[in-house]
Amino acid sequence: MTRGTRPSPLEALARALNPPDLTRTDVQPVPPRSHVRVIAGPKPAELIAAEAEVRVRSGGRCEARTPWCEGAATQVHHRAGRVGMVRNDAGDWVSAHDPSVLLDVCGWGSATGCHGWAHQNVELAYEAGLLLKRLGAET
Repeated sequence: MTRGTRPSPLEALARALNPPDLTRTDVQPVPPRSHVRVIAGPKPAELIAAEAEVRVRSGGRCEARTPWCEGAATQVHHRAGRVGMVRNDAGDWVSAHDPSVLLDVCGWGSATGCHGWAHQNVELAYEAGLLLKRLGAET
């Protein structure tokens, strides 16, 4: 094949089956788990109790039901962050670990399932109530 011409179907197939080596030697590998934020220390007792209450409320089913839903809840999602006091749907100040601001969701971390969808589609998640503004409705 010469430059500027299209490959024949046979050449295209051969290229697809034998791709060129794309290994780069000029970049350093990313250290493992460098993108994961680590929260030091054990879970607070308040959070453990709240997670149990949320799991009973959900019956083990995902409460978010986004387009990425996997069905079974695998973790608790903090709708307004994990630290301090936040306003719930009723406008009351509650702990960030209060069951009224937690959801039982499917997925792993903020990558898959409804948990991932909420963190990757922030504006839509606010509209759907999957994320809450820390200080209330329109801040």
